[in-house]
Amino acid sequence: MRSSTPTPILSHKILRHIDWLLIGLSLLLGIIGGSFSLSREITFQILMFLGLFGLLSFFIPVGRPTWEKWTYLGLTILVFAIAGTVNIAFHLMMYWTIAKSCFLLGRRDAIITTVLVGTGYLVSSHWSRPQALALVAEKGIERWLNPQYIFLDQLAFYLGASAFALLFAFIVTAEQTSRRKAEDLNQQVKTLAATLERTRIAREIHDSLGHSLTTLDVQLELAQRLYHQDSKKSEQSLKIAKRLASQCLTEVRRSVQTMRGQGFDLEAAIANLIHSICQTQALMIHVNIHLPPLSPRMGHQLYCIIQEGLTNVQKHAEATVVMLTGKQEADSIKVTLHDNGKGFDPHAMHDGFGLRGMQERSKILGGEFTIQSRSGRGTSLQIVIPYAMDR
Repeated sequence: MRSSTPTPILSHKILRHIDWLLIGLSLLLGIIGGSFSLSREITFQILMFLGLFGLLSFFIPVGRPTWEKWTYLGLTILVFAIAGTVNIAFHLMMYWTIAKSCFLLGRRDAIITTVLVGTGYLVSSHWSRPQALALVAEKGIERWLNPQYIFLDQLAFYLGASAFALLFAFIVTAEQTSRRKAEDLNQQVKTLAATLERTRIAREIHDSLGHSLTTLDVQLELAQRLYHQDSKKSEQSLKIAKRLASQCLTEVRRSVQTMRGQGFDLEAAIANLIHSICQTQALMIHVNIHLPPLSPRMGHQLYCIIQEGLTNVQKHAEATVVMLTGKQEADSIKVTLHDNGKGFDPHAMHDGFGLRGMQERSKILGGEFTIQSRSGRGTSLQIVIPYAMDR
């Protein structure tokens, strides 16, 4: 059965630096506790084992497969066991290895590591106890009853235990701080997502329903004024208003279908849009569109850009002829909308969301939106969108 491996809390670099710090503390504790004064052989053995711990610190398997982590911990436990056979115990490093297993492995495997470390330590200590007793007899019991030695031994134990406790507390505190920062960042992402969603919904309402509802209001107002003056014209305005109301429902259904990921026929939608415009406006629209198959998302965004462009022509351009072209060029799609209207200054400030919405939709598709216009020369809108991204 595979054990679960948690996401690493500490990096390899941090764990290695903690290893080095504890190795240095173990060396200092050995000096304070008098371990290096027992014999040259013991001094050499202590330095050799600390060197092995330092070498292993370069191979801490953070983010590596579980078998590599067990191999690393197994080698570390083996070093503890061998050191125990010669009556040398590295308590500080041993407890740090147990803590480190919590960062490398899951809870169950960390408990198994604790049992293995303890078993190796106790078995090796029991096996080396005769050697330890012989050393006590050789050095004399007075050494271990010396008040100065007892003080140094207690000092060494306190320094090691307090250093380990501080390091572990710092690690836990740092992890909690990182968790709080992650939660704050997650909240910011949710807030930004909500803002973007509100902006998207506002853009959808403006682009899909804004023009139709405005024209519908104009037709109803006209029918109201002509009701007592010219009943035929009033009836005609009401028919146009009814058609516009149906168009609004169609736009709502089209938007819902696109959001649900259902199919969207760009050319059919453009044909219906132009047919609706020509029934209510004295505007000649020439269409020359030859586009490859597009995803519903890309087709709907292009449709909204074209719809808004035609809406602006009807509202502001005072044009009589509009040219709408669309074709594929290399790895991009180019759509151009040109009218013969009065033009405007594209660098001047403009109220409303129309141009802004077209620019935002172009950016959503990773494309570029450009405007060329001069007074009395008409206006050209061009959208160039990478096509490879949607294939």
